[in-house]
Amino acid sequence: MNIRSTDAMPKEIDFAADFVIENQALYNEMFNLLKNIITKLNQDSMSNSSFCSVIKTPEGVTKPLLKIFNLTDRQMLDAFEKIGFVKNSRMYSNLYYQALSLVYYIGVKKQDAVLRQYAIALIYIKLFNGRKYKWMPNGCQEEIAQYMMTNVLRESHTFKKYPNPFLAIVSSLTPTLDAKYYSYVKDHPADQNHGLISILKNGWNRMDQIFRGIKDHYYEAYRNHDKILLSSQNNQYASDMVEVSEEVIHKLIDKIQKTSMVNTNKLTFEDKAFLKQSYFVSETFLDKIEHTLNDMDDDVRNVYELLFSVMKVNESNICNTHITSSAAKISGAKGNDQRILKLKQYVDSILNSTYRGILASSSDSQKLKLRKIIILMILLKGKKAFCSNAKFETSF
Repeated sequence: MNIRSTDAMPKEIDFAADFVIENQALYNEMFNLLKNIITKLNQDSMSNSSFCSVIKTPEGVTKPLLKIFNLTDRQMLDAFEKIGFVKNSRMYSNLYYQALSLVYYIGVKKQDAVLRQYAIALIYIKLFNGRKYKWMPNGCQEEIAQYMMTNVLRESHTFKKYPNPFLAIVSSLTPTLDAKYYSYVKDHPADQNHGLISILKNGWNRMDQIFRGIKDHYYEAYRNHDKILLSSQNNQYASDMVEVSEEVIHKLIDKIQKTSMVNTNKLTFEDKAFLKQSYFVSETFLDKIEHTLNDMDDDVRNVYELLFSVMKVNESNICNTHITSSAAKISGAKGNDQRILKLKQYVDSILNSTYRGILASSSDSQKLKLRKIIILMILLKGKKAFCSNAKFETSF
């Protein structure tokens, strides 16, 4: 039986690594490619101080690296299968992960810690996005995540110690993984369990472990935060607030309709980014919904009327309404309040008129998410008609 030595890499991998190391121009090209990507991601992270922040998996990584390595897709897949990156695994056969693993191996041979950590960080970012989608399929709600970070997570939690996930990845998770496995990869790179494959395998294990815990903490925060909203004496549903007349509400809606006709209350790039990051929806979806809302048909007007009635909104307090917490409370409200029941019916009608049959094929949790998105968009567009600085709140 022919057993591969754990110390001897397939010749294609070793040849590619040595080829790059011996060619300084290629080495610099590879190093700068990763450096520029990490620098851009770091700059983007400066404007995102939230666990819900999306770290976009960088494009334009795999093909340039394969060109630098002088390897075809097939050569890469065949070579990496010999060291445990099996082709029947979607993760291990992913060329993005394989190319960055080869970069890590080059960093091992070259003893370049910076290059190694660039490679790990980019591996971690894709793992982060995958695990987040797995364990938070209904999206990440900004106000719930903020409550979780402030009131639920321990001070020692990795994601609590840093202002956003990207900085947690590059400042903590990446150097820890490198320090733990570098020596063994250096001595036994071809080991199919603990060699080069250990960087991807253990990176996945660590990220999955984090999100398993985060999931429980997040839903604990969801329950507790909801109780706080319901018991708050300062929210706009307090019983001592004065009811708003239909005449006042109709005047508000008329003004919103005028601004919608000229599209001066449209969602901005930042507004859409919030919804995409929080609820994992596409921009196409948001654009179609907004087009429906701009038409201001009877369903849309009825939703506005019921929302403003329940929230007791008038022109003097509309700029002080809290959009995200209001949408969370109303979309998740239970009971026999006829206004809420009718409101949900109109929201469902808006969804079905935009995407025929979308609710019939959705789970209960998906329906709740879709209704909340509609209510969020309606409230924001309504608020924009009166308030120049209207936007989604990121804390509460």
